Amino acid sequence: MEYIVYVDKKKRIIIAVITILATLFSIGMVVSEKMKSANYVSTNATVVNASNDLEYNSNIDGSWIYWVTYSFDVNGKSYTATKQEFDIFQKKVGDTAYIRYDPNNPEILENTLLQNTGIVLTLFFGLISVFLISSLRKN
Repeated sequence: MEYIVYVDKKKRIIIAVITILATLFSIGMVVSEKMKSANYVSTNATVVNASNDLEYNSNIDGSWIYWVTYSFDVNGKSYTATKQEFDIFQKKVGDTAYIRYDPNNPEILENTLLQNTGIVLTLFFGLISVFLISSLRKN
């Protein structure tokens, strides 16, 4: 048995406006993070710790996001810095990776988690917006 859900045009317009606003918000989030890290410097770093310990991550399900601590050198001085990353890119102790750090404070790393989340949300809400707008044009 097949069910068809009908949403009237006024409600589709409201939903389309909400998804367009969500898309714009997501784009703003990505652009803001990119601008914040525009002058960051790339370097090769070594993973010294990787943990999905919920003690650090009490508000988020640790199966998706985990903490990675990197060790790297800047002008002959050693630094360690920690950031959150998606579980799908999980790294192990001893792995190397390119990171980007704030040259004024090398212990601050680029927030790639927020950037990647914003990109996913932009695609999600953007596709829904396109679908809703195209359905509105048909009627």
